[in-house]
Amino acid sequence: MSESRRCNPAALRFTCGLPSGNVTVTGSRDSSSMSRFTLTLAVLCLLAGAGATFASGGHGKGGNGNSNGGGVPPIPHFAGAWSHAEINVRIRRQPHTLILDHGQIVQASATQITLREFDGSIVVVPLTAETRIIIGRRKGAPSDLRRKMTAETMRIDGGAAVRVLASVH
Repeated sequence: MSESRRCNPAALRFTCGLPSGNVTVTGSRDSSSMSRFTLTLAVLCLLAGAGATFASGGHGKGGNGNSNGGGVPPIPHFAGAWSHAEINVRIRRQPHTLILDHGQIVQASATQITLREFDGSIVVVPLTAETRIIIGRRKGAPSDLRRKMTAETMRIDGGAAVRVLASVH
């Protein structure tokens, strides 16, 4: 151990002084790189929060109709082409199965939509008055759903759809 690194036994301190070569880094007991890092991290956190609020139209719940209205989770985002998924989750500490379907609407009525999924299978998805329908970025109704629209649906435990996200191509 070099002479400049040894502690003075008379000074009853928990730590020792740094070597004289490090005075420029910590002379003020503050590292400028750590200060910049902390400031950058704080700004990124603020921007992330502001971005989520902006994307939701100022409500802080997330954009594209996936806000957590009534305790129902948003439709998960999957990269790439997908047709059907079932995911086991906990909602309000109770186990549930989310059933997700993705395809083109081939028939629509006030009580159900029929999808041709991208793997060719046909699925009938029941709708209720509580089904939250988003077309593009706007709230919609079952009467707004049309043939040839692409739709993602989410059902819980095999019931009617709780969410429908549709888009026109």
